[in-house]
Amino acid sequence: MAKENVPAKGAQTGVGLYELMIILNPELRESEIKKKLGDFEETVVKAGGKVVHQDFWGKRPLAYRIKKKDEGVYTVYNLELPTSFLHEMKQALRIDKEVVRSLIIKLPAGHVYTKYDLTMAEAPAKKDFFPKKNMSYKYSAPAKAAVRPAEEKGKEASKADLDKKLDEIIGGKM
Repeated sequence: MAKENVPAKGAQTGVGLYELMIILNPELRESEIKKKLGDFEETVVKAGGKVVHQDFWGKRPLAYRIKKKDEGVYTVYNLELPTSFLHEMKQALRIDKEVVRSLIIKLPAGHVYTKYDLTMAEAPAKKDFFPKKNMSYKYSAPAKAAVRPAEEKGKEASKADLDKKLDEIIGGKM
């Protein structure tokens, strides 16, 4: 008797609307990027999904260094996917060596995509937006709030004086 594939208890079945951002290796050639994205879209369609919208942002600086890369090639997809295919797609993106980072989120019903449109005139300068590479952070102790008066600096307290002062503070007697 053949075993039937049954979704796990609590697993959703059906189709959901998702947004996926893929950041690819910036060292890929344009033809390699087009091929990789084309293969991805073909895989989605074969799995029973649909590419609703694709927004190719191109090469952009990363907010922080990932896998020794300062830049990445960004692409954002709006997808209708079978929920059963979601885990498989995440795994494939995770193990792909040319994918620097990916993020997928479930969109609410009726979501309308806003196209990314940032002209270079509006873009913040990289030096204002990102920290310098290889910055070193050193801790320096805060300045002392109270400075002892000059006459107390040379005066050293004896053990007996310290014990007496401590007894006064805590109200105990020895």
